[in-house]
Amino acid sequence: MPRIRTVKPDFWKSESIAVLPFRARLFFIGLWTYVDDNGVGLDNFKLIAAELFGLEEDPREARNNVREDLARLHAAGRIVRYTVNGKRYLAVVNWNEHQKIDRPGKARYPGPEDPGAQHLSSENAGQADEPETAFATPSREPRETLAPGIGKKEQGKEEQGELLPPPPPPVRTPAPGADDDPNWCKFWDAYPLKVSKKEARTRYAAAVQKGAKPEDIIAGAESYRDRVRREGIPRDKTKHPDGWLSGERWNDEMDMGDAQPRNAAAHDLQGRGSSELARRAPIPRSPADQRVADNQDLYQRYRKLEEAQHG
Repeated sequence: MPRIRTVKPDFWKSESIAVLPFRARLFFIGLWTYVDDNGVGLDNFKLIAAELFGLEEDPREARNNVREDLARLHAAGRIVRYTVNGKRYLAVVNWNEHQKIDRPGKARYPGPEDPGAQHLSSENAGQADEPETAFATPSREPRETLAPGIGKKEQGKEEQGELLPPPPPPVRTPAPGADDDPNWCKFWDAYPLKVSKKEARTRYAAAVQKGAKPEDIIAGAESYRDRVRREGIPRDKTKHPDGWLSGERWNDEMDMGDAQPRNAAAHDLQGRGSSELARRAPIPRSPADQRVADNQDLYQRYRKLEEAQHG
């Protein structure tokens, strides 16, 4: 199983390490967790790939990368590769300089100084590490009898040589602000001022990566466009899209959109109240109309008085 190891700061400053490709340097560190407390392990690139890179989506590519990096480390003198009784091993050179093991466990494998060890050259070591291809040759003949639990359906497929269909390709999600990003295209179509597109694209991508919802940004741009038209805001007073995005002005537009219905309702209520008060208030009369009304009132009084006297 992998072991806990430490990486000294001097590792990154070593000129002999710096000449290695970046991937090979990281693989060298990973190899420390693979070997035992004496810096020795089995020289099998498939086992190493399975232990260090078991989560890779393409196991074949991972195994070929390990095979190449083992060859690089061997050629650079960072590891030695050898055989003992026909079995291959590898050992980290200057192991004690890389790791300080307080209580090393018992050696599991013979070291490179073993009397029966036969060291391999870079050419000899690479001959056994042939890269894997997409159509590898089977390592053994297929069994005539199936293992318990395999049904007739699977047996028929094996006999006919049927292959499972390849998995569907992964769905590619466009990057925020890319030309194939539909949300970015909707925003740019809606925004009222088409300037500084490159800067706006960068600001839009940064806003989405920070957690802003594209639909909120689009709605804010549409609201700002409508307000520019409604209020007749001139071009030189219209905000540039990159500044509008960096200032998160879509939030301002949403706040204004919430306030407009409330203001409209208050204005409507105020208008209704004014109309009601106007309906109930007495209509002011001109002086002439007032005199006519007074005379009519006086006439009615005299008439009622005469009717009372002659009645």
